[in-house]
Amino acid sequence: MGWGALVFGFAAPEQAGKWVEEYYDIIRSDRCVPVGHSVNANFAIVTALSVNHDAEEAIKRGEEGFKFFGYSLGHFASFGSHVPGDSKVWENFLPAASAIENNHGAGGIGTPEQVYAHCKAYADVGVDQIIFVQQTGNSSHEHICESLSLFAKEVMPRLKEGEEARLEKKARDLAPAIEAALARKPRMKEIALKDVPVVKSYGARSKDAGTFVNVRSDRGGGLAVVAEDPLAKQAKPKG
Repeated sequence: MGWGALVFGFAAPEQAGKWVEEYYDIIRSDRCVPVGHSVNANFAIVTALSVNHDAEEAIKRGEEGFKFFGYSLGHFASFGSHVPGDSKVWENFLPAASAIENNHGAGGIGTPEQVYAHCKAYADVGVDQIIFVQQTGNSSHEHICESLSLFAKEVMPRLKEGEEARLEKKARDLAPAIEAALARKPRMKEIALKDVPVVKSYGARSKDAGTFVNVRSDRGGGLAVVAEDPLAKQAKPKG
């Protein structure tokens, strides 16, 4: 443990709530041994976002791209065969779009009130953060920006009500468990500087092997990539 949890998938709040409960139960248990040197106790989930005062317009702008996002994931991870540079995932998706059912992530598509209810349902079961999918399919930059602006203006302020107090209470409640978890973490002995190996750059290793070719000095531009140590010629030989 120690890392936050990201659900890169789409689940109903009821299912997400079960995962949240399990995640925080592990942090509170004596099984929790952090991977790193801190505990990032947060749970995030992915959902779509297309907000418009007209629900039908929100669907028109967001549904197709969101379905394509799910289809493309399936193509590369589950059912597809791919020829790099030739396969046409979008073209294959279009005739299949009507057969793809919406899932719980599509709840982020709708009016400000509908999207608020969708996000609030996740907050109520303990989900800490939501990551929105927007730039998919043929979604336009203009529509994405309009959606974000409307979300920030009419949805986000309501979701942030009481957030500061909630975070403070969460930190207090978890502090003893996190302290105990960090105390369980095995610690390496501090390594002496003399025992830290020197790591040569790729170029230095190439020079040692006699294969170095300087391809950077004639590129131009505003920033010079230094290929040779400027101080090497100034170094005085020992002895």
